[in-house]
Amino acid sequence: MKLYAYTLPQVPEKAGWLKIGQTTGSIEKRINDQLSQAHLKAEIVLRESAAAGKNKVTDKEVHRELVQRGFVQDGNSEWFRCTAGDVRDALNTVKERYRKEDKRKELEQKFYEELRNWYYWATEEHRSGLHRREYDADHALRIIVRLLLIFFLKEKGLVPSELFQEEWLNANLKEDEFGYYNVILRNLFFHSLNTPHNERGELENRNLIQRYNKVKEALHKRIPFLNGGLFTEQSGDDFALNDDYFFSKARLKEIKALDKTCSVTGIIKILSQYKYTLDETDNSEFIDPEFVGNIFESLLACIAADKKKNRRKITGSYYTPREIVNYMVNEALDTYLSTQKDSDFENALLRCSILDPSCGSGAFPCGVMNVIMQRLDPNKTLTQDNRYQTKLKILRNVIYGIDIQPMAVHIASLRLFLSLLQEITPDKSKANFGIEPLPNLDYKFAVADTLFGIDFNDLFFNEHRTEFLQIQTLKADYFKESIVSAKEHLRTQITAAEKELADKSGNKGIQALCQWNHSDTQASPYFDSRWMFGIENFDIVIGNPPYGAKYPKEHKAYFLKHYESAKTADINENG
Repeated sequence: MKLYAYTLPQVPEKAGWLKIGQTTGSIEKRINDQLSQAHLKAEIVLRESAAAGKNKVTDKEVHRELVQRGFVQDGNSEWFRCTAGDVRDALNTVKERYRKEDKRKELEQKFYEELRNWYYWATEEHRSGLHRREYDADHALRIIVRLLLIFFLKEKGLVPSELFQEEWLNANLKEDEFGYYNVILRNLFFHSLNTPHNERGELENRNLIQRYNKVKEALHKRIPFLNGGLFTEQSGDDFALNDDYFFSKARLKEIKALDKTCSVTGIIKILSQYKYTLDETDNSEFIDPEFVGNIFESLLACIAADKKKNRRKITGSYYTPREIVNYMVNEALDTYLSTQKDSDFENALLRCSILDPSCGSGAFPCGVMNVIMQRLDPNKTLTQDNRYQTKLKILRNVIYGIDIQPMAVHIASLRLFLSLLQEITPDKSKANFGIEPLPNLDYKFAVADTLFGIDFNDLFFNEHRTEFLQIQTLKADYFKESIVSAKEHLRTQITAAEKELADKSGNKGIQALCQWNHSDTQASPYFDSRWMFGIENFDIVIGNPPYGAKYPKEHKAYFLKHYESAKTADINENG
């Protein structure tokens, strides 16, 4: 395809105007066909290829670029008041955008395949009887999530780079095939990033350390306390992977889940070859937060696929595009604000409650965060600290998420934490490097099936409103608490108060909900926003549901009873 522009010298009113179009054939023939009845002759001032890597630029895209640059368009026509050089500049800008997108897609695909292959390598070998104890497959995903956050921290100078360098490790650790996980990662995850400086004691597994003081200085003194829950030790985290899974060079292994032989590489080797940035504005060569979300959407979809051929079809671009997310969020917020009587624009935005009932890796929650910040601080005139505090308010008051996959909730939290880290500039002269600990999102994001609610009397929250409000106060305190012992005490109080409230109600559904714990790795079989979040009705519900999810045949009657849309949807037992 070719793009062209022409003038009509014999038409005075078109002086200074260009008509910009496209054709797959002869430019001359195309223009002559357009002008034959008017008996006019064009002067062609621009002929350019529309090819942009694997894509082709359309004239409409060039038109939009010219409009964005402020050039005048004659109504909705193809005529613009500009020069051939202006058109060429606009075309080259669109081409460059496509080239960056192609590079990004190639990077996404490579990164996705490397992480996917590593996940299956780590999980299949430990499920195949090569090791005596049962292996929790989510453990491999948690390692990927935690290490990704750490590599972003490393770019900010908050984690020493030598912790990922084999030469330094060989000089400071004793020879042991499980030494890297047991010494470096366990202490890094659970006793540094998850522990305040004044509570850090001796390193775990010190018998495996050659130069103890050197390693302790790197792990305890040069790393901030982050909090936030991503580094809370969970069941299965005491299973040590050997050093091969972290530092091995590329090799070929049969991946049974994919039914093919794949190249596998140690996870530290994989992550160390990429560049990382928290800035999402120019990211064709970098791993950024949106990129991470896209990769995990693909990885979770691959893991959930029920057939090998379906897993092989999934690429590294299994996600909702940012442009679609931003459009939907902006439209929803505009509608919400049009209903508000409050003239305080900021106050109205910061009290809007928004739920994504199938949040996946966090595309819409992160989109909400970005769009609201853009509206509140369009020119980024706020200080970093004020932006950080504003994002905390958005997390505390606005954003809620549900997903049936525990790891999806984990990954959504990661992306929101990366958004907060964007507003941090470390100051090593200050306590904890001047970093305010990350919030706890246990009671903001829940693992549950949002399609199944609980039938109980609406008067329940009225009859026991005092106790119910007390639980919500405890959850609000938990959100901002960073002291480990205080967090544990608050969780104990919340669990006890919920159980007492459930027992008072006598409602079996509420009692069933109470048996589920917010930090469990298993999904709650029920969802109730009042019980989980203390919110009866959300201002906005937004998301991209997993179309085609399969449910047993007996659930059809429930959907037909509770959802008007189920009457026109395909809800048979096949999905």
